[in-house]
Amino acid sequence: MNSFEITAQRAHAGNLARFANLPEPSSTRPGGHGPAPVLRATALVLMVAAAWPALANQSLMASGSGLTMGPVYNRANLGSVAFNPANATRLVAPDEHLRFGMVDLGARYEMGTIDDLEAVTDQVRADIDSAKVVGTQVAAEEALARLNAVHLPKLEAGARLSSQGRASLMSPLVIRADSIGGAFAVSASVQLQGSGRFRRSDAVLINPTVANPRFAVTTASAFDVKLARVTHLSLTYGADITHWLPDAARSTAEGGRLDIGVRLNNYRARLERQVVTFVDAAGNTSDIRLGDRSNRNYANASAMDLGVMWGDEHYQIGATLYNIGSPKLRYPDPTVDANRDAMAKLVLDGAISPLDSVALKPHMVLEALVFSANKRWLMQSSMATNATPDFVGEQQRFGTLAVAYNADRYQGDFATLLNYIMPSVRLGVRRNMVGSRLSLTSIGASWGIFSLDISASQKSVSVDGTKAPRAAAVSFTVAEKY
Repeated sequence: MNSFEITAQRAHAGNLARFANLPEPSSTRPGGHGPAPVLRATALVLMVAAAWPALANQSLMASGSGLTMGPVYNRANLGSVAFNPANATRLVAPDEHLRFGMVDLGARYEMGTIDDLEAVTDQVRADIDSAKVVGTQVAAEEALARLNAVHLPKLEAGARLSSQGRASLMSPLVIRADSIGGAFAVSASVQLQGSGRFRRSDAVLINPTVANPRFAVTTASAFDVKLARVTHLSLTYGADITHWLPDAARSTAEGGRLDIGVRLNNYRARLERQVVTFVDAAGNTSDIRLGDRSNRNYANASAMDLGVMWGDEHYQIGATLYNIGSPKLRYPDPTVDANRDAMAKLVLDGAISPLDSVALKPHMVLEALVFSANKRWLMQSSMATNATPDFVGEQQRFGTLAVAYNADRYQGDFATLLNYIMPSVRLGVRRNMVGSRLSLTSIGASWGIFSLDISASQKSVSVDGTKAPRAAAVSFTVAEKY
């Protein structure tokens, strides 16, 4: 196993210690799903989206069945309160007082295009070692040619890895507050994010000296490794404001419902960065690990999210504006760590910047939902209006589309039993329209309080001679539901 893989695994080890059961509309009077409110609400969403510039923003891993359905409202997915804050009041029915999550676990990875990364990095080390051991100019120049013409360009073209993990216990807690006309939600989660990208600097020949009387080869090429441990705390308030509409608007939108929401976020992050090299300046292969406190920054950031959602008996549309306030979290300067010489050379080569930060700038996600009269069948979609990086700088702009069958709608004497025996199932597709531009297919199922979703990309790479998806993810949740 190469040093980059060891580094990522050890650092993560050290750091980590349903189809929607939709509420009934607030008004069930006939004639409430005509085209007029649909057109007005759609126009409102599109005008707001067009007026907001496409800015970059951080991203957190989707919670629960959001892995399959996307960052959209889903009553069965209590974690969807982390998406549009207008969801809060819809997640707690009028005859309920509170709902709470018990366990929410998820993980994902994404790899670059290179096959057998470990074998290529091992070959780089073998070339460096052979030049040092043989010690002749011919052997060193042969190793130098292989490195600069084959192995280093290959790594530069496709050597990258990113990963995420999330965990929360007894969260979120959603409380109905009729006295103030809405619902509150309190959430807490921990996310681990990591990335590694290869940064190239051509290999060079080391001529003999008195201290080292042999020819050798060295290179400042390295993996730029970033790790972020993020504690996310949030307070959400959502309210049904249909009764605030003028009488004429309420009459036109008869049977419809308008919700708004606001969420206050706090991010507490430990950010680490280091370049992980193959070889030192004398041609000795190296295996330097993360962990030095000089490679670590602590940062706090706060932001606000706003959301709006409109719907009636057969559809819902919404928009969410994330991270108003644009806070910034800065990574440490890796030029002060044990690989400072390699880092300095990479900076001179223009391959890397010693100054790096994550800007949590505003971005918008639009969502749409259509469902059958009995709310058994559902189709949902979402679209981010701009690219957003996560806490380790991985760019993503997702569009999602999903369909689902909701078994949790049985009525009668055996309703509770059937709702637990018959699973709700869902199938979704999402595509990243920037960065890796990967498409992933997801499938999920829910039984009672348990939900499981898995996702994988259509494209694959070779890992130790076996084909594996370039990207994959899994999510498991246990949450109270009615």
